[in-house]
Amino acid sequence: MYRNHAALGTRSQEPWVFGEPTLSIYRKYLKLRYRFIPYLYDEFYRETKTGLPIMRPLVLNYENDTQVYNLNDEYMVGEDILAAPVVQEGQTKRAVYLPKGKWIDFWNGVEHAGKTTILVDAPIDKLPLFVRKGAILPWGKEVSHVSDEPDETMTFRVFDEKGKYVHYQDNGTDFKYQDGEYNLYKIKAKDGSAKVKLEKHGYGPVYRKITVELPDRKVVFKYKNGKYVEK
Repeated sequence: MYRNHAALGTRSQEPWVFGEPTLSIYRKYLKLRYRFIPYLYDEFYRETKTGLPIMRPLVLNYENDTQVYNLNDEYMVGEDILAAPVVQEGQTKRAVYLPKGKWIDFWNGVEHAGKTTILVDAPIDKLPLFVRKGAILPWGKEVSHVSDEPDETMTFRVFDEKGKYVHYQDNGTDFKYQDGEYNLYKIKAKDGSAKVKLEKHGYGPVYRKITVELPDRKVVFKYKNGKYVEK
Protein backbone atom coordinates (compact mmCIF):
# COMPACT_ATOMS: atom_id res chain seq x y z
CA MET A 1 0.00 0.00 0.00
CA TYR A 2 1.03 3.58 -0.58
CA ARG A 3 -0.92 6.29 1.22
CA ASN A 4 -0.50 9.82 2.51
CA HIS A 5 -2.60 10.39 5.61
CA ALA A 6 -3.85 13.68 7.05
CA ALA A 7 -6.30 14.79 9.73
CA LEU A 8 -9.48 16.85 9.51
CA GLY A 9 -8.76 20.56 9.64
CA THR A 10 -5.18 20.23 8.38
CA ARG A 11 -3.70 21.14 5.03
CA SER A 12 -4.82 18.99 2.07
CA GLN A 13 -2.22 16.42 0.99
CA GLU A 14 -3.27 15.45 -2.53
CA PRO A 15 -0.31 15.61 -4.97
CA TRP A 16 -1.96 18.21 -7.21
CA VAL A 17 -2.44 20.63 -4.29
CA PHE A 18 1.26 21.50 -4.32
CA GLY A 19 1.48 22.40 -8.02
CA GLU A 20 4.62 22.10 -10.12
CA PRO A 21 7.30 20.87 -9.93
CA THR A 22 6.02 18.78 -7.01
CA LEU A 23 3.27 17.15 -9.05
CA SER A 24 5.66 15.96 -11.78
CA ILE A 25 8.13 14.65 -9.21
CA TYR A 26 5.35 12.81 -7.42
CA ARG A 27 4.21 11.28 -10.72
CA LYS A 28 7.78 10.22 -11.57
CA TYR A 29 8.17 8.24 -8.36
CA LEU A 30 4.69 6.78 -8.46
CA LYS A 31 5.52 5.34 -11.88
CA LEU A 32 8.87 4.09 -10.57
CA ARG A 33 7.13 2.40 -7.66
CA TYR A 34 4.91 0.45 -10.05
CA ARG A 35 8.09 -0.78 -11.74
CA PHE A 36 9.25 -2.08 -8.35
CA ILE A 37 5.95 -3.81 -7.47
CA PRO A 38 7.16 -7.32 -8.54
CA TYR A 39 10.29 -6.90 -6.40
CA LEU A 40 8.24 -5.69 -3.43
CA TYR A 41 5.87 -8.64 -3.86
CA ASP A 42 8.84 -11.01 -3.86
CA GLU A 43 10.05 -9.41 -0.65
CA PHE A 44 6.68 -9.99 0.99
CA TYR A 45 6.99 -13.66 -0.01
CA ARG A 46 10.44 -13.81 1.54
CA GLU A 47 9.13 -12.10 4.67
CA THR A 48 6.69 -14.99 5.17
CA LYS A 49 9.70 -17.36 5.13
CA THR A 50 12.23 -15.38 7.18
CA GLY A 51 10.26 -12.84 9.20
CA LEU A 52 12.55 -10.06 7.95
CA PRO A 53 10.80 -6.80 7.00
CA ILE A 54 10.86 -5.38 3.50
CA MET A 55 12.11 -1.96 4.60
CA ARG A 56 14.98 -2.38 7.04
CA PRO A 57 17.91 -0.54 8.63
CA LEU A 58 21.34 -1.32 7.22
CA VAL A 59 22.38 -2.91 10.50
CA LEU A 60 19.90 -5.71 9.88
CA ASN A 61 21.80 -6.76 6.75
CA TYR A 62 25.30 -5.75 7.90
CA GLU A 63 25.38 -6.49 11.62
CA ASN A 64 29.19 -6.64 11.76
CA ASP A 65 29.71 -3.21 10.18
CA THR A 66 30.15 -0.68 12.98
CA GLN A 67 29.62 2.18 10.51
CA VAL A 68 25.90 1.39 10.27
CA TYR A 69 25.13 0.98 13.98
CA ASN A 70 23.87 4.56 14.33
CA LEU A 71 22.99 5.23 10.70
CA ASN A 72 19.40 6.44 10.58
CA ASP A 73 19.01 8.33 7.28
CA GLU A 74 19.51 5.41 4.88
CA TYR A 75 17.57 2.17 4.55
CA MET A 76 17.51 -1.08 2.62
CA VAL A 77 14.66 -2.52 0.60
CA GLY A 78 15.30 -6.22 0.96
CA GLU A 79 18.96 -7.05 0.42
CA ASP A 80 19.50 -5.49 -2.98
CA ILE A 81 18.35 -1.86 -2.87
CA LEU A 82 19.74 0.98 -0.77
CA ALA A 83 17.86 4.29 -0.52
CA ALA A 84 19.40 7.47 0.91
CA PRO A 85 16.67 10.14 1.00
CA VAL A 86 17.29 13.79 1.76
CA VAL A 87 16.07 14.55 5.27
CA GLN A 88 17.15 18.19 5.59
CA GLU A 89 15.23 21.01 3.92
CA GLY A 90 17.06 22.64 1.04
CA GLN A 91 19.81 20.02 0.89
CA THR A 92 20.94 19.24 -2.69
CA LYS A 93 23.90 16.96 -1.92
CA ARG A 94 24.39 14.32 0.72
CA ALA A 95 26.90 11.82 1.99
CA VAL A 96 25.94 8.17 1.42
CA TYR A 97 27.59 5.28 3.20
CA LEU A 98 27.78 2.10 1.10
CA PRO A 99 28.33 -1.20 2.97
CA LYS A 100 30.58 -4.03 1.81
CA GLY A 101 30.42 -5.25 -1.76
CA LYS A 102 29.98 -3.10 -4.83
CA TRP A 103 27.04 -0.81 -5.56
CA ILE A 104 25.59 0.56 -8.77
CA ASP A 105 23.97 3.98 -8.95
CA PHE A 106 20.42 3.27 -10.11
CA TRP A 107 20.22 6.47 -12.15
CA ASN A 108 23.48 6.50 -14.10
CA GLY A 109 24.95 2.99 -13.75
CA VAL A 110 28.17 4.18 -12.12
CA GLU A 111 29.78 1.53 -9.93
CA HIS A 112 31.03 2.33 -6.42
CA ALA A 113 33.13 0.31 -3.99
CA GLY A 114 31.61 -0.63 -0.67
CA LYS A 115 32.66 0.17 2.91
CA THR A 116 33.09 3.79 1.93
CA THR A 117 31.22 7.10 2.03
CA ILE A 118 30.54 9.02 -1.17
CA LEU A 119 29.07 12.44 -1.88
CA VAL A 120 26.13 12.36 -4.28
CA ASP A 121 23.97 14.96 -5.96
CA ALA A 122 20.46 15.01 -4.54
CA PRO A 123 18.38 17.72 -6.21
CA ILE A 124 14.72 17.87 -5.31
CA ASP A 125 13.72 15.46 -8.09
CA LYS A 126 16.36 12.79 -7.39
CA LEU A 127 16.31 10.15 -4.67
CA PRO A 128 19.80 8.68 -4.24
CA LEU A 129 19.26 5.00 -4.98
CA PHE A 130 21.78 2.17 -5.27
CA VAL A 131 21.53 -1.46 -6.33
CA ARG A 132 23.84 -4.16 -5.02
CA LYS A 133 26.13 -5.43 -7.76
CA GLY A 134 25.10 -8.96 -8.64
CA ALA A 135 21.43 -8.30 -7.99
CA ILE A 136 18.70 -9.32 -10.40
CA LEU A 137 15.52 -7.28 -10.14
CA PRO A 138 12.11 -8.12 -11.60
CA TRP A 139 11.03 -5.03 -13.49
CA GLY A 140 7.32 -4.33 -13.79
CA LYS A 141 5.57 -2.53 -16.60
CA GLU A 142 5.01 1.22 -16.51
CA VAL A 143 1.33 1.24 -15.53
CA SER A 144 -1.16 3.42 -13.67
CA HIS A 145 -2.65 0.68 -11.53
CA VAL A 146 -2.13 -2.97 -10.64
CA SER A 147 -4.28 -5.16 -12.88
CA ASP A 148 -6.39 -8.05 -11.61
CA GLU A 149 -5.34 -10.02 -14.69
CA PRO A 150 -2.13 -12.08 -14.40
CA ASP A 151 0.83 -10.66 -16.31
CA GLU A 152 1.83 -12.58 -19.41
CA THR A 153 5.34 -11.13 -19.56
CA MET A 154 8.07 -10.25 -17.09
CA THR A 155 11.45 -8.55 -17.34
CA PHE A 156 14.46 -9.14 -15.11
CA ARG A 157 17.31 -6.62 -14.97
CA VAL A 158 20.76 -8.00 -14.18
CA PHE A 159 23.11 -5.59 -12.40
CA ASP A 160 26.33 -7.46 -13.20
CA GLU A 161 27.70 -10.14 -15.47
CA LYS A 162 26.41 -12.80 -13.13
CA GLY A 163 23.72 -13.29 -10.51
CA LYS A 164 20.78 -15.42 -9.47
CA TYR A 165 17.28 -14.69 -8.28
CA VAL A 166 14.09 -16.48 -7.25
CA HIS A 167 10.82 -14.84 -8.29
CA TYR A 168 7.41 -15.56 -6.78
CA GLN A 169 3.99 -15.45 -8.44
CA ASP A 170 0.46 -16.18 -7.22
CA ASN A 171 -3.06 -14.90 -7.95
CA GLY A 172 -2.64 -11.91 -5.66
CA THR A 173 -6.18 -12.08 -4.28
CA ASP A 174 -6.60 -14.81 -1.66
CA PHE A 175 -4.85 -17.38 0.54
CA LYS A 176 -4.62 -20.25 -1.93
CA TYR A 177 -0.84 -19.87 -1.92
CA GLN A 178 -0.95 -21.52 1.52
CA ASP A 179 -2.13 -24.65 -0.28
CA GLY A 180 0.78 -24.50 -2.71
CA GLU A 181 -0.92 -22.48 -5.48
CA TYR A 182 2.05 -20.36 -6.48
CA ASN A 183 4.91 -20.39 -8.97
CA LEU A 184 8.63 -19.98 -8.39
CA TYR A 185 10.98 -18.91 -11.17
CA LYS A 186 14.74 -19.23 -10.95
CA ILE A 187 16.75 -16.75 -13.03
CA LYS A 188 20.50 -17.16 -13.47
CA ALA A 189 23.00 -15.06 -15.37
CA LYS A 190 26.65 -15.90 -15.97
CA ASP A 191 29.33 -15.09 -18.56
CA GLY A 192 26.98 -13.15 -20.81
CA SER A 193 24.25 -15.81 -20.90
CA ALA A 194 21.04 -16.36 -18.97
CA LYS A 195 18.78 -19.22 -17.93
CA VAL A 196 15.18 -19.26 -16.72
CA LYS A 197 13.59 -22.21 -14.98
CA LEU A 198 10.07 -22.70 -13.67
CA GLU A 199 11.13 -24.20 -10.36
CA LYS A 200 7.61 -24.73 -9.03
CA HIS A 201 4.35 -24.65 -11.00
CA GLY A 202 1.48 -24.59 -8.53
CA TYR A 203 -0.43 -21.65 -9.98
CA GLY A 204 -2.01 -22.06 -13.40
CA PRO A 205 -1.01 -18.94 -15.39
CA VAL A 206 2.67 -18.53 -16.20
CA TYR A 207 4.61 -15.83 -18.01
CA ARG A 208 4.44 -16.55 -21.73
CA LYS A 209 7.56 -14.45 -22.32
CA ILE A 210 10.43 -13.51 -20.02
CA THR A 211 13.11 -10.99 -20.93
CA VAL A 212 16.44 -10.96 -19.10
CA GLU A 213 18.29 -7.67 -19.52
CA LEU A 214 22.03 -8.31 -19.27
CA PRO A 215 24.45 -5.37 -19.14
CA ASP A 216 25.13 -5.58 -22.88
CA ARG A 217 22.09 -7.32 -24.38
CA LYS A 218 18.60 -8.70 -23.86
CA VAL A 219 17.76 -12.39 -23.85
CA VAL A 220 14.15 -13.37 -24.55
CA PHE A 221 12.63 -16.66 -23.40
CA LYS A 222 9.36 -18.22 -24.54
CA TYR A 223 7.38 -20.71 -22.50
CA LYS A 224 7.11 -23.93 -24.48
CA ASN A 225 6.23 -27.47 -23.44
CA GLY A 226 6.57 -26.72 -19.73
CA LYS A 227 9.91 -24.90 -19.86
CA TYR A 228 11.52 -21.66 -20.99
CA VAL A 229 13.44 -21.74 -24.25
CA GLU A 230 15.64 -18.92 -25.48
CA LYS A 231 14.06 -17.30 -28.50
